[in-house]
Amino acid sequence: MRIVRICIHTLTAMDPAQKTGTQSENWERLLGFVHAELGQNTHLWPDTDLREDLGLWGDDAYEFLENFIAEFNLEAGGFVFSDYFEREGLKISELLFWKKRKEKKRLTLLHLQQAMDKGILA
Repeated sequence: MRIVRICIHTLTAMDPAQKTGTQSENWERLLGFVHAELGQNTHLWPDTDLREDLGLWGDDAYEFLENFIAEFNLEAGGFVFSDYFEREGLKISELLFWKKRKEKKRLTLLHLQQAMDKGILA
C-alpha cells in the first residue's frame, strides 16, 4: 500500500480544470486513470508530483507510465525514464564506488496532461 502525501496548493492559471474542450476532458480522463491505477481516492492537483507526492519510483513508476502511454495511445519519443526516477535496487559497484546521484526532474500530473494534449510523452 502506498502512502500518499496530499498537497493542497492554490490553483493557478495553469490549472487544467479551468481549460475548455479537449484539454479539460483530458484532465478528467487523467484523474480517472490515476485513481484507477493507484487505487487511491485523494485530491490531485496539476502540480502533484508522481515521485514525491504519489510515491512512485522504480518498477512501479515504470509500470504506471507504461500503462499511461498504452491507455491514452501516446508515443514515448524522447522520454528518458532515468531523468525522473531511480531504478529499484543497487549494483555492487554502486555501493563500492558511491557517487552523488544526479538530481531527478519532477514529473507532475500537468506534464502528463500536456502529453495527452500533444499525443506524446517527451
